[in-house]
Amino acid sequence: MNSRERVLTTFDHREPDRVPMWHGLSKLFIAKANAELGLGNEEALRVRLGDDFRRVFAR
Repeated sequence: MNSRERVLTTFDHREPDRVPMWHGLSKLFIAKANAELGLGNEEALRVRLGDDFRRVFAR
């Protein structure tokens, strides 16, 4: 089950393979962690940490 499926399954009041995780990372933490780990972008860090949620903004 990928992150999207896990979150949507939970919102549909069904049981996912595991509880979806949200880390609430600050911009400062993301910058420092990317520099230390050499990941290059925020998405790579979230994948590495197992964060299932992403922010969505209206246009």
